[in-house]
Amino acid sequence: MIKKEDIAMLKTYPELWAWIVASKSNEGPCARLELYRSIAHDFLPLLKRTDQKSRKIGDTPNVAGLADDPRFVEKSVADIINGTDGVEIGGMILAGKITATTEAICGLYARIVIAHAGDEGCDGIVQEFILAGMKIREKACQKKEG
Repeated sequence: MIKKEDIAMLKTYPELWAWIVASKSNEGPCARLELYRSIAHDFLPLLKRTDQKSRKIGDTPNVAGLADDPRFVEKSVADIINGTDGVEIGGMILAGKITATTEAICGLYARIVIAHAGDEGCDGIVQEFILAGMKIREKACQKKEG
């Protein structure tokens, strides 16, 4: 689900990557990235359960469900991210650091985490971006021992 345009956007605006991996809390490295990944992780099973229930009570049991519609899933996760951090993302835009819209940025973050919703942590996301040529430490999202 991650597109070449997403990689290009992150390379154009390194603040976007730095912002989701920056730690401003006691949650450790990649707290926002992990939050967004867990949103996708928790949202997808909810959609699947909803689809199953609606098929049981509906007249069209073979119709594709919401969980099978990648555009719906992406927009929904992006909307949740926007509701969570849209004001802060908007602040980066207003500060003139970024010219993309809040919706575009939240969509970018949604695509990143949906592709890795089943992962245990964020290491797979970091690896994907390293392979795409981004300059990221391999252990960027691992908590320091001690």
